[in-house]
Amino acid sequence: MNRQFELTDPVKVEYLPNDIKVAIYDLSKKIAGDRWFIRICCLATLSLNDTLLGELSEDEEMTAAFKERYNNGISLNLVKERNFIDETVKDQVVQELLDQIYEHSLDYMKNQTFPLKLVKSKFDAFKKEYYYRKEMQVTDDNDEDDGPADFSACFKD
Repeated sequence: MNRQFELTDPVKVEYLPNDIKVAIYDLSKKIAGDRWFIRICCLATLSLNDTLLGELSEDEEMTAAFKERYNNGISLNLVKERNFIDETVKDQVVQELLDQIYEHSLDYMKNQTFPLKLVKSKFDAFKKEYYYRKEMQVTDDNDEDDGPADFSACFKD
């Protein structure tokens, strides 16, 4: 089920000691009568710096492409949802989801090693995509387009 949500003003913004900005959004919507779709979104953003990029790759072209792609920072999106919640317990459910984010996720994000792990993770994914795109762009100039292939042998009368 794909629901479109627009980020509004965050419920809370917190700056962690390891340079990560965390913004929490309540994107809950009334769906039918007294029923709600509860969605809490935690958006963590990390600005790239040379210390984090230190020894990611010896390929300077790939590192430059990574910097260009993530020049606005690396984001991590965490979403907690509950569906068809009665309006009388909506606030309680929202608070439970917020508590889960604070208890589990924010404690993990506060760790001093988290930013480097996040950058390495994004870089590994980027590296695979980068080499794939680079490989797909390489074409042999000797290959000439002979037009469409003849598949007539595949069909019997």
